[in-house]
Amino acid sequence: MLSPIERLRQSCEHPGNGTLLYSVETEKGLNLIGERLDALDSFQPFHGTGQLSTDLKNLFADLSGQKESWKFVRSSVNSAGSNPREVGAETTPQLATLWAFDEVNRLLASNEQNDAARLASEYRIVTPVSGAVVLETDEQYKRAGLEPPGSVPTIPEPEVVVLLAIAGTMLLFFVAYRRKTGRSVA
Repeated sequence: MLSPIERLRQSCEHPGNGTLLYSVETEKGLNLIGERLDALDSFQPFHGTGQLSTDLKNLFADLSGQKESWKFVRSSVNSAGSNPREVGAETTPQLATLWAFDEVNRLLASNEQNDAARLASEYRIVTPVSGAVVLETDEQYKRAGLEPPGSVPTIPEPEVVVLLAIAGTMLLFFVAYRRKTGRSVA
């Protein structure tokens, strides 16, 4: 980032001016400006093919209505001030966390940092107004005065026995292949 983006952000936040900002990737790498504007409704990332000329042609064809395209929109509905957890069907924890992350970004864009921090803390997500503490044992959490996480999704590590079984199977296959082709195993 070569200069502050606050003027650009204010222009995009101003209601009723009709400003839309499209982000088209010109080369691989971080988009620091896009990360700071992502929560705004007027910021539209364009996901292309990676070839700039093709992506610009597709974007302009899409904007001029010359090309049909699918647009996926994720939104939330608040039913007459009810608590969202009491309305609607139960969903997966991953989808609820995704909603919470978007909601935190929306609250931050509206300068509601206290509400954003409370929601991020409730859903245990890392955001610009919240962090994470990762400890190994429940005892460490108790010493730090923290509540250990309930159920953290984990990917089990393969056991040594399974790894040895795979290595043994590969060794047997190698020996059988050598015998079949008539080559010596030494």
